[in-house]
Amino acid sequence: GAGCGVCPGWRPQGPSVGGTFDEQFFHKVDQQEAMEALEHWLGITKVRYNLWHPIYAYTFNHDGIIPPTPREESDAFKPEWLYEINLFGPEMVQKLGGRAYVLATPAQIVRPLDDGGVLLIPEMNLYPGGLEFTWETAAEYLGLTCPYFS
Repeated sequence: GAGCGVCPGWRPQGPSVGGTFDEQFFHKVDQQEAMEALEHWLGITKVRYNLWHPIYAYTFNHDGIIPPTPREESDAFKPEWLYEINLFGPEMVQKLGGRAYVLATPAQIVRPLDDGGVLLIPEMNLYPGGLEFTWETAAEYLGLTCPYFS
């Protein structure tokens, strides 16, 4: 199946670390299995985040629909895009308006991280209530660009 990559978890002058996952992991027979797979993957993602403490990490599509964020933009705390799955470190959260503001983003999944960061998924159809939030609304709220899929 198609895959997505996880952007490097960047720290200034630090190493970058990435990974990939197969989208087919979430395509299950029923919604309950799909939800369990997603929660499992989000748990793994939080563990990886807690090991790296990145400024900013995200998923991106290898087909080039959403370009990756250059390291210079991440280091300057000026990302352009809101991705499918976003991990904002505490420094990036402050640049986006502060923890309370980012946690109030109108998005499908918004979860606090232990170090003051935030995990944010703008919209996900398999998640209950997924249609009440839109990627565009979340991006606009945070001052980021929403990808337009054609």
